[in-house]
Amino acid sequence: MVKSQSALTPMEQIDSISNELASGSWNLSGVLMSKGLVYRLRNLPFNENGNGFSTESVPALDSLADFLRLNPSIELSVSVHFASSDPSDLIKQDRVRANAILKYISLRRINSKRLKIAAGGTKKPLYPDGLIDLVQSPDLKALYMSLNSRVDFEITANLN
Repeated sequence: MVKSQSALTPMEQIDSISNELASGSWNLSGVLMSKGLVYRLRNLPFNENGNGFSTESVPALDSLADFLRLNPSIELSVSVHFASSDPSDLIKQDRVRANAILKYISLRRINSKRLKIAAGGTKKPLYPDGLIDLVQSPDLKALYMSLNSRVDFEITANLN
């Protein structure tokens, strides 16, 4: 049995939204779009050289552009996060990757003033290393570390 969106816990709502966004769907009907709400993409593929996103990311980014076009009062910050176990040269790519996302969205006729880059890198882990160190299972440790690698889109303004 599938729960209705309103019957989900806040974390389940975020996971549900994350799954929709990752599949390229920004169907957020029934979700209050208020300042501070974060939409999280855990698996937005980037090029191996780190300087841009892969073609697999295009459907999700096109959906983001459509969402912004339909909601002209919303402004977003974009931050790209990494696990502390990621190579240091990759972690330095957070702003480069966020810029690639902003440039792509701007090319989809979204005013670039509605999008800002926020600090990312390893500064805001979902699961801090000290907490992960307490986990005994190597598989769970790897899972928690991988969840720190993500792209966050935070609503910074909703002028409605």
